[in-house]
Amino acid sequence: MANIWPEILTDEQVEEFRAAFEMLDVKGTGKVSINQLSGIIKSIDPTAKRSDINSMKKLLDKDGEFGFEDFVTVLAFRMRQADLEEDLQKAFKIFDRDGDGFITVKELRYLMTNLGERYTEEEVTEMIREVDLDCKGKVDFHDYTKLITQA
Repeated sequence: MANIWPEILTDEQVEEFRAAFEMLDVKGTGKVSINQLSGIIKSIDPTAKRSDINSMKKLLDKDGEFGFEDFVTVLAFRMRQADLEEDLQKAFKIFDRDGDGFITVKELRYLMTNLGERYTEEEVTEMIREVDLDCKGKVDFHDYTKLITQA
């Protein structure tokens, strides 16, 4: 597993994670049982979804245990995902002018053709068609997230 955490975490955060890991590593082997991961994640992030925790378990579990570096790498990746979602929510709220939880296709088309990477009208039409499945001319946050992350 690639070590991405030096780019994302502060030294203080790494030390906090190390302290938590060492408390669980009661035998001092440098390994913790994969079964303890749910409790660790919930103590760090009470809002963590079971599906996210299960995904982390799959990434970490090689032999029923995981080491500190893998543990911190997964947590750093999770933090990066949380930051991305927060940024997407902020952007969505800017374009959701009336606060109804939707962005119109017209507003979305403007966003995709004029801001950031410039897409052609045809590319934008195809992307919108893929997420506006009910053809209501509006996109909710979930569909917006799919659209932006695939773009």
